[in-house]
Amino acid sequence: MATPRFLSLPSKSFFYFGKQTADQFGTNAALSQDSASTRSITLFDIESSTRDADRGFILHLNCSKGYLSLNRGCNELTFVRGNQSESVSMTVQGSLRSLNCAVEKVTYHAKLDASGWDDIFVTLEERSDKELLGDDGRLYSTTKRIPIEIHSINDAPIIQMSQTYFALHNAWVQLANIAISDADAGDGLVYIQLKVHNGILRVGRSAERIVHLGKTPDTVDAVGSNLEFAATISDAALVFEDLEYKCSIQLGCRDGMRDYLTIYVDDNGFTGSGGAQLSTNSAVIQIQSGA
Repeated sequence: MATPRFLSLPSKSFFYFGKQTADQFGTNAALSQDSASTRSITLFDIESSTRDADRGFILHLNCSKGYLSLNRGCNELTFVRGNQSESVSMTVQGSLRSLNCAVEKVTYHAKLDASGWDDIFVTLEERSDKELLGDDGRLYSTTKRIPIEIHSINDAPIIQMSQTYFALHNAWVQLANIAISDADAGDGLVYIQLKVHNGILRVGRSAERIVHLGKTPDTVDAVGSNLEFAATISDAALVFEDLEYKCSIQLGCRDGMRDYLTIYVDDNGFTGSGGAQLSTNSAVIQIQSGA
């Protein structure tokens, strides 16, 4: 029988591996976290009778790109390594009956930055203090490998900025400490929109690094109350280094007035699953006189 293969999404858990899979979906079923059926592991010792189910065994579970959890509380178990909740590797000691209770509900949790393939190795071995059943006096163990295909999730952009800025009336002032990041954007382009209500914004020497800033691809408009552009995360950092704000009488500004800076970032959904992710953040701009 072919080895089952399953799907996982980072931060989304799923139950895996069990007789239900083979019966209901076939051995090559690919199950996401949306599957409602509980998956389990069943352990057998073909040389043990039902009354021998209390004999001692050691169970090893391990993976590399995620964590494993045992979701049932069972008696007569001893954790030699790891624990019941979210361990990369765990070793559990107990009878075959108690171990089967423990692995009735096993969950694989992919790490947030995980993608590609992982393997879950399940090893069952005889304990050295149990009666040896092999004719040659050896202790026996068996290992099964369960491949896991991890599909990455598109992470939302993160916008970091001050919550309040102070601007002198009728003067350009730099809007500092603005940064955006996206864990999986790489060199892909993100869409960025900067808006103020009463004043204007401008971008200086970094404008040529921006793919599109303004109304049409042929127009570079680095001054206005609404700046829209597409850029990589690294190029966007240069834009924010040069970003300035101004509010004057001609724009209807006065001393003590408040304006608001709003930043929108859309990552276009180029990486991972789940579609495009949009983040927004806002700050108050307090207008002050120069006197």
